[in-house]
Formats: sequence, C-alpha cells, structure tokens
Amino acid sequence: MDDFEKIKDIWSSEKSIHLPDSEEIKSNIQQYKSSKRRNMYLLAVAAFLCLATIIVVIISCKADHYTKVVGEVLIFLGILIVLFIKVRSLKKSNISELTSNKVFLDNLKNSTLRKSKTSALHMVAFVLIGAGYAFYMYMYVLDNKLLMIFSYSALVIFLLFMYFIFRPFTERISRRKVKRLIDTIEGIKAQIKK
Repeated sequence: MDDFEKIKDIWSSEKSIHLPDSEEIKSNIQQYKSSKRRNMYLLAVAAFLCLATIIVVIISCKADHYTKVVGEVLIFLGILIVLFIKVRSLKKSNISELTSNKVFLDNLKNSTLRKSKTSALHMVAFVLIGAGYAFYMYMYVLDNKLLMIFSYSALVIFLLFMYFIFRPFTERISRRKVKRLIDTIEGIKAQIKK
C-alpha cells in the first residue's frame, strides 16, 4: 500500500502536458498551408496588376526621352521577375498540397534551414524596379536640383528601409511561424517516443 501512495504522489507531481489530438495537428498544418497559399495568390495578383499598369503606362504615355524608356523597361522586367517567382511558388504550393503532412513539414523544415534562391531573385527584381523608377523620374526632376536631390534621397532611403528593416522583419515573422509549427510537432513526437 505504501508503494502505491508513493507512485501516486510521483504521478501527481509530474507536469501533465496536453497533447493535441491528430485532428488539431492536421488543422494547424492546413491553416498554415492555406494562409501561405492565400498570401502567394494575393502577391501574384498584385504583381499582375502592377504589370498591367506598367503596360498601360508604356502604351498610353509615349516616352519622349530615353531615360523614360529605360525606366519603363527596368520596371517591367522587375515586375515580371516578381510575377515569375510568385507563379513558381504557387506551382510548388499546389504540388505540396498533394503530399502528406509529414512530407510537407519535412520540406518546410528543410526550406527554413537553407537560404532560398528566390531571395536572390527578389533582390534582382527590387534593384530593377528601384533603378527603373530612378531613370523614369529623371526628366521630371532635371530642372529643379532641390527636387532631384530630395526625390533621389527619398528613393534611396525607401530602398534601404525596405532591404534592411522591412525584409528582415517579415522574414523573422515567417520563420517564427514555421518554427512554432515545427516545434509543436517535434515536441509531440518526442513525447510520444517516451
């Protein structure tokens, strides 16, 4: 009888950890998948609208100086790269939808550990759009040196802000979400193995 009481005390003193059931885990994974896919669709639509807008600008506003033509072409190429990246991501997302949750989580874990090629393509697109805008606005600010200094300074500050502050911030948030999901799954796996 004394042994039973000791065992009962030991059992009661242990922390009880709530293990979510398999449906809750599947639901969390599906929510992450759907939010990721929704964001990719929104970004692809936004890139397509930007591409359509630049095409309308190119067609309707005849360029009267070579800097405008260079600017339009660079902006067009930058937006085309962004659209290509998003369409490629959507294809991968649709393929991963057909895989099991375990394969999806393994791919997610591997993709967070290695640096993606798309970040380099994003940088190329970012630089092309920024340089295109700089070329495009040149003729508008040429006559007013103060406006030129202000415009180009604002462009450089904006690009630096987007690259050094906004981009790392969004990457951290995305990695935190993925890490939280993976940690939950890994914690459950570890508890089950015990």
